[in-house]
Amino acid sequence: MWAGYAFATDFRSKRGHAYLLADQTFTERVQQFKQPGTCIHCHASVYVPYMKAGNGDLIKGFEYYNQMPYPEARKSFTHPVVCIDRHAPDTMALRITRPGFLEGIRALKASEGVSDYDVNTMASRQEMRGFVCGQCHVEYYFKGPEKRLTYPWSKGLKVDQIYEYYREVGFTDWTHAETGAPTLKAQHPEFEMWNQGIHARSGVTCSDCHMPYMRGASGPPMTAALEFQRHGQFYLDFVESENSNGFHAPQEATRILGEAIDYLRQGQLALRPAHVSAPPSPGGRP
Repeated sequence: MWAGYAFATDFRSKRGHAYLLADQTFTERVQQFKQPGTCIHCHASVYVPYMKAGNGDLIKGFEYYNQMPYPEARKSFTHPVVCIDRHAPDTMALRITRPGFLEGIRALKASEGVSDYDVNTMASRQEMRGFVCGQCHVEYYFKGPEKRLTYPWSKGLKVDQIYEYYREVGFTDWTHAETGAPTLKAQHPEFEMWNQGIHARSGVTCSDCHMPYMRGASGPPMTAALEFQRHGQFYLDFVESENSNGFHAPQEATRILGEAIDYLRQGQLALRPAHVSAPPSPGGRP
């Protein structure tokens, strides 16, 4: 798919936010290819360096680092994405710190008839629970010789609209090494895809699933659920840990796995208020 492009080099397993800066620093995609300082935008805690470089102007600091070669820009950044990138340090309120998103969401809102949209003052708190993730989990490209990080949203967030945007501006990421096709590389458009689904339509944001509020649960339902988990987990482990993969006694292995599924499902049901089940007896099915 990516023949002739940097992404075809050293493409390995996914890792979490704590490794963002280290993985970008040492990947062969940066070691073997010349990359701009723009890349740092989503891999480091950029707010303080941007503000310093721009003498208090976030956008100017953003522009300063975009055009710089990546190895030179990298020297000014110490941490991967951290709390300050999503929270105001004085109030802990959610905030947007990424210039790419500030400009991208403004362009999107303008296409919807909302002018001069300021996400940090006009978005609801629930919207911000998705926007703070959408700062980086998006499709983007480097615009012009100044390598300005740009989110192609002025026509909308659907893949068709983004493709049409690229067609109109004449942008191409690279020429495919095997076919010669002028090709586009999609990045990580989680925000765009989420916006097209039932979760966004229902007001469910990234944080609701990936960083959910944890509430303590206790009482009979939890006691039953934990016993069902214990029973089902042991049955499942009994088959998994027996190294014949069921060959020694296929019917018995199938029976045990079926029981495991049943116990674990009953554990899920036990947590529903209208369905409180008794825990299984030690010797067999409840």
